[in-house]
Amino acid sequence: MTQPLPQISERALAMRHAFDQSFAEPVRTAATDTADFVALRLGDETYAVAMEEIGGLHADVAVTPCPSPFPEFIGLAAFRGALTPVYDLASICGYPPATARWLLLAKGGAVAFAFAAFDSHFRIERSAIAVREQTASARYTTAVAARNGQALPIISLSSIVSGIADRVGAPPLPKGA
Repeated sequence: MTQPLPQISERALAMRHAFDQSFAEPVRTAATDTADFVALRLGDETYAVAMEEIGGLHADVAVTPCPSPFPEFIGLAAFRGALTPVYDLASICGYPPATARWLLLAKGGAVAFAFAAFDSHFRIERSAIAVREQTASARYTTAVAARNGQALPIISLSSIVSGIADRVGAPPLPKGA
């Protein structure tokens, strides 16, 4: 049985209004507090680095060797026309130096870190991050991220950059750089 014509018109007008109104409302997204990380391998261990500390991730960048009193200093690389010092991330974290394919540019671009193996990008809820006590053996890993049942130490690039600046006598980078 068909509805009378006036009821169909009213219903069509209501549907049209609802459709038009759906475009006037802001898009609703789930409000979860998440953090993004890059997972990389140093030696046989997997570590995480917060994306908020990364200025760039580059593969196969030429690094010009330079003499230095610091064994973890590899040389200089050019990024957007600027020479950037490159340090071996494995050496800094207590591993033997490895042939590095990847360069992780610290936010602000003042320093780059070389490492051998990129693992993945991942996103987790901030509640899956546990702050840990800083020790001499793990001075650059200040927290641990839980990912797929695995605990990944989080490397603090800002702590490493500050440590390098202290060693070479350079002024530290400004906050937010």
